[in-house]
Amino acid sequence: MVARIAMEQGYIVVGVVTTPSRMDRARMLVTEGGIGNMRAKADTIIIGSNRLLDMMSDLPLERIFQAVDKLIVEIIKGLRRHNGAIPHQRSSSGYR
Repeated sequence: MVARIAMEQGYIVVGVVTTPSRMDRARMLVTEGGIGNMRAKADTIIIGSNRLLDMMSDLPLERIFQAVDKLIVEIIKGLRRHNGAIPHQRSSSGYR
């Protein structure tokens, strides 16, 4: 409800989700449904675990998670720096 009200007032509402790895098919099915719901309520950023694992395969899993945390922080900082500079008009078919 808060996200809907914020979007109606023109605020950017960001939802960040990481997808399960390709080995966890059951969780991926649940995640796909959740992503669909999230897209309807927030500007959604999807971080694909498979892509991360492919790009950082030489790192321990803990370091990969640290990199994702840092990425999320940088995304939020970037959005805050551009606060008000990003037009936010969303229609049912996406952005205009």
